[in-house]
Amino acid sequence: MNWSKTKSIFIICFLLLDAFLIFELYMRQHNEEVQTIDGPNSGIHNSFRMDTQVSATPPSGVTFLRGSRIDFNKQKNFLSLLASSARPVSQKIRLSSNGMQLDSTLKQPINSSSLEGADLQKNILGIIYQGQNYTYWQTDHKSGTVDFVQLYNGHPVFVSRRSNIPMLQFLIKDGNIISYQQSFFRFKQVNHVDIISSERALTNLAENTNIMEFYRPTVKTVELVYINLVGDSGSDPLIFMPAWHIVVHVNGHTEEYFVNAMSGNIQQLN
Repeated sequence: MNWSKTKSIFIICFLLLDAFLIFELYMRQHNEEVQTIDGPNSGIHNSFRMDTQVSATPPSGVTFLRGSRIDFNKQKNFLSLLASSARPVSQKIRLSSNGMQLDSTLKQPINSSSLEGADLQKNILGIIYQGQNYTYWQTDHKSGTVDFVQLYNGHPVFVSRRSNIPMLQFLIKDGNIISYQQSFFRFKQVNHVDIISSERALTNLAENTNIMEFYRPTVKTVELVYINLVGDSGSDPLIFMPAWHIVVHVNGHTEEYFVNAMSGNIQQLN
């Protein structure tokens, strides 16, 4: 027996065994790291697919808002403003809720495809009183309505559905816009507050909902907004608190969440 050759074979075998053990150790460590990354305490960007820029948290200046609806009866020039708007249309207008709500019926219905896309939405807002102060929110195909919300310093402001106050809601019939209801708020800042970061809001969402049961949910929107949760059509003023508005695409549909920007609690806007 050639002992030198046998020794060389043993050495090669031990080297291969060492290499195999090193590889196994590496894979075990790698798997543990992956589990840590995907766990509830991991960096949030590894838990979600991000299809948007995460809004920077304002360093200061965030407050509650006090919002009061204007009395259209006292806005003597609002009809002339509508007539001279970017896209004047013939519409029959009446006021309800003691002048706090404008109800319009369009004499010539407008194709609702005009509500698809930012440029066309802007075009539609040209027929609205102070239309530049609104932004698209949602379409409810079941009820045939399209909702816009008012802006404050570029931040959307949402009213609880329980309040029965339409900020700006279009009614669709047979593919055409036939009417709309509108309220217009004047806002005032009150009481400065400290808020959590958008990253913290995403973490709270992951930890306090079942959203992570879906495979890598895709975040479409993260923005600082204001929401009202308490009040009704007779309440004035309404108080709005800062919140993080998060829209997530999961399993073929879209989920919408509001995270209280002070407490981090998940809020329901209904």
